[in-house]
Formats: sequence, structure tokens, C-alpha cells
Amino acid sequence: MMNRALPPAGGPDPKILMIKLGAVGDLVMASAFFEGVRQNFPRSRVALLVSNRILHTVKENPHIDQFILADTDAIYKSGWLSRLREVFRLITLLRKQKFDQVFVLHWA
Repeated sequence: MMNRALPPAGGPDPKILMIKLGAVGDLVMASAFFEGVRQNFPRSRVALLVSNRILHTVKENPHIDQFILADTDAIYKSGWLSRLREVFRLITLLRKQKFDQVFVLHWA
């Protein structure tokens, strides 16, 4: 997980999670959405759940404050125990963050 400087807490601004585990091209195409979220919620903390294999595509995006990395090799290419372990790791991590809004960008 990578963190950037977060806006001050204490306001009504929602904590926002965006989920995009697709291919590099899909992630590039979703960049306009990231900008739109930041424009509509300028003081919110915006996180992106992204594949560890394609983080390099968006790691410099100024509209995202935090990156949560999913081990997509464990999810898609490993045995059932590795898949289960990674899914539970992500569920635990995401629940601790207590996001107010979630955007699932699958097929977006």
C-alpha cells in the first residue's frame, strides 16, 4: 500500500475508494474519471485499489491520494488457498479504511 499526503480530517468530505483491477489500457481510460472525482470532491481522501502489476501506469496521478495494491497473480493465477488469502487480506484492509463511497470501475 502506498500513501500520499492526505487532506485534513474532520470535515464532511467522504473517503472515496475506486476499484480498477483491469488491464493497463482500461486503467488509462479511467483516468478521466479519477480527475472528475477529484473535481467533485476536492477535499476528499481518494484511494484506488489497483493491481500491483499495473500500478506504474497511475502512480503519479495527482488525483489519487492512496494506492491499495492487489496481488492479481495470487488472485488469478495461484491455487485456491493463495486466492483466498489475498481476498481476505483485501477485505480486512478495506474494512479498516471505512470508506464512505465506492466506485467499481469494472468494464468502465
